[in-house]
Amino acid sequence: MPKQEINLILAELNKVQQVQALQVQKLDNYIKSDDEWKNSVLPSIQSMQKFQGFSDTGMALLKTIIVIGAVISAIWAGILFIIKQVR
Repeated sequence: MPKQEINLILAELNKVQQVQALQVQKLDNYIKSDDEWKNSVLPSIQSMQKFQGFSDTGMALLKTIIVIGAVISAIWAGILFIIKQVR
């Protein structure tokens, strides 16, 4: 193989290596920016999950209060009914 062909092949190989290095650098930058985005959004997601948990707890507490109020009202109405029947 002539020396000139070898030099052309090496030059092409060098170009391919440069392109690959550029692609690796772009991929590294993309991964870095993706990680930065995830790190900036993650606290918001976590606080929304905490708020959802608080909301679920609040709704359970509200339902419990309503049920207790309904039971107390029913007992009170039963007592008043019995008192009226006795008189």
